[in-house]
Amino acid sequence: MSAEDDNLLVAVNLPSKDSQALCDASNIEKLLAFWFEHSEGIEKWFKPSLAVDEECKPWEVLVVAAQEGLLSSWNQSADGTLALLLLLDQLPRNIYRGIPRAYASDAQALATALDAISRGVDRQVPLERQMFFYLPIMHHESLLAQVGCLGLYQGMLARAEVGTDLHELLEGALEIAQLHVDVIRKYGRFPGRNVALGRASTTEETEYLKDKGPGGF
Repeated sequence: MSAEDDNLLVAVNLPSKDSQALCDASNIEKLLAFWFEHSEGIEKWFKPSLAVDEECKPWEVLVVAAQEGLLSSWNQSADGTLALLLLLDQLPRNIYRGIPRAYASDAQALATALDAISRGVDRQVPLERQMFFYLPIMHHESLLAQVGCLGLYQGMLARAEVGTDLHELLEGALEIAQLHVDVIRKYGRFPGRNVALGRASTTEETEYLKDKGPGGF
């Protein structure tokens, strides 16, 4: 990891029991810089990568703090809510890939996201960041949630200027959202989680996983 990365990850040196230090707004800025200020875009965010997983691990102290409710004050701002959602929904999938803890705070993330959306907080951040308010809905194993999330992604695409890189990125994101709908409609759950969660796969799911692999949703 570069010296620049080290500067972004000052949070790893914070004492795990010092809740006041963990709540400091500077950690919001550092986390958002880590997640968004890079050129990889959707590749870094959604393509499984051991390298990215390693980059995320220093943030575990904040993930745990968020799961324990120590960062609830972050909900007072749009950026803080976004950072909280990253800690509850995205980073656990990198840090704990392949084990149940990857999904342990999904319910917290979903509740936080739904509350934020109901208050219009998702519209207070740049368009390219709004999808991270919607991902906890996409990660919910419910067809109703998937259909609702698809509508949110369609709305994002409609708000993007045609012909821009952002419009292209959101077109790809919408395709991924549709895939989530299709999988839940067919299986009622995400078979890619079965091994991590100790769930037995059906014959149909086993065939699906042979083709798609265990990663992803």
